[in-house]
Amino acid sequence: MKPNPRIKRKCSNECYEINEDRRQQIFKYFWTTVKKTVQRKRTSELSRRAATFNYFINEGEGRKQVCLNFLTNTFDLNQKTVYNTVNSAVYGSAKDDSRGKHVPANKTPSETLTSVRRYIQNLPALPSHYCRKSTTRTYLPTEFKNITNLYRLYKEKLEKDGIDFVGEKVFKKVFYYEFNLGFHVPRKDKCVKCLEFENKKDNESEERKKHLKDKEETYERFKSHQVIHEKDSSILCTSFDLQKVLNTPHAVYNLTFYESGTKNGYCYTWSEVDGKRGANEVSSILRKYISKVDELGSIKHLLLYCDSCPGQNKNKINLACINETLHECTNLLSIQINYLLPGHTYMPVDSMHSVIEKSINGVIIWAPSQWPTVFCLARKSPKAYEVEPLRHTDFYKWDAVADKYFKGNLTGKISKIRVVTFKKSNLDKIIVKYSMIPDVQTEEIEVLKRNITNQLTPCYKTLLPISKKKYADLVKLCRNNTIPLMFQDEYKYTFTYRKFPSC
Repeated sequence: MKPNPRIKRKCSNECYEINEDRRQQIFKYFWTTVKKTVQRKRTSELSRRAATFNYFINEGEGRKQVCLNFLTNTFDLNQKTVYNTVNSAVYGSAKDDSRGKHVPANKTPSETLTSVRRYIQNLPALPSHYCRKSTTRTYLPTEFKNITNLYRLYKEKLEKDGIDFVGEKVFKKVFYYEFNLGFHVPRKDKCVKCLEFENKKDNESEERKKHLKDKEETYERFKSHQVIHEKDSSILCTSFDLQKVLNTPHAVYNLTFYESGTKNGYCYTWSEVDGKRGANEVSSILRKYISKVDELGSIKHLLLYCDSCPGQNKNKINLACINETLHECTNLLSIQINYLLPGHTYMPVDSMHSVIEKSINGVIIWAPSQWPTVFCLARKSPKAYEVEPLRHTDFYKWDAVADKYFKGNLTGKISKIRVVTFKKSNLDKIIVKYSMIPDVQTEEIEVLKRNITNQLTPCYKTLLPISKKKYADLVKLCRNNTIPLMFQDEYKYTFTYRKFPSC
């Protein structure tokens, strides 16, 4: 903006003495006014003019009086604007612009918006099990259905608690613009049976109804168990799962445990030269974790949840291991393991994998020995994960113990089992259920032999070899310095000696 070059007639002589450069300076800085009472009224007493104004500009260390016409043309203003500014002045300066500074009458209080955010943050959202690498979105369980149904649940809860709630429009705005949540689980994560029913459009078959009933009861059971520690501190619910293989460039495994009641997380990690990732390794680690819980002294009943992978979790090897470990426990009275339905295994332990993977975004892990430190530092609140690096000497042949451990050897039953309960008071029998529906019938399976942990033998006497081709590739990566020099010794000598840093 530039000062208006036009100066109307009737301007004072003093105004004509001010050149264009000076007018530019006035335009950039400020002017002042002095209000004076009218000394002589030439009009009737009803005249609105009760005062007159003198206008001044800075001139050296003093000031110089100018006329209103000069002022309005210099600043390209009209007289009404000048009069309004002068009449509303505060301590001789123009009043601050108050537009947009008042709180609208219909504005949602910040406390109410905070309660909305807190409600959404506390929803049981979980990352995609198979698509975490390609998306950061988390997904809500299917019972929430859609945003409209979610708002209804939110409104009912706050009405019940006597707390102010927002309208549906504001709720949707906060949900969609502030949170990366979804309702429809990616197709990769869906249950095979659900997809089969969906493709066949088979909505009325008894098989589908039974499957959906089992799914709902499983979810309700798991949901109630996750908060059971708050009601009874002697009961602990823990979910466990093996994280996907971590390549660095040779494989590292990480079996994680998450306690819903205490929010503690545990990582048991080993590399491919220390062991495989089968039932013997999982059983050996289960024994370590159960013993750790027993040492607390305050936990009497342990509830375990995992997926139904037969090669790692759902097998007689794990069941024999749990039964034998409970026999040696001092404080635990019972252990129950629950196998979730394939495609519906949304466990809190999955969040550990997501946290770990996010912590290394943009970071290159050059050597297996770095992973324990990564796990330790992945979570800050409420506290860091506890990490135990394992060596080949930590794994035992539980498959030899499990051979003919149960009557009938669980032939034809193991794949259908959903819940197995072990009781310290009767270790000669285990109680199994083939569904998580509350009133389903249970079955007792007899244990044929016990107290045989002294027969356990190590799985590996030495570190496991890798293929010549893989070894050659590792050597090549070291020679061309693709693997930094500081990590090369670990690869050159890793097949005869391995040492993990302590956390």
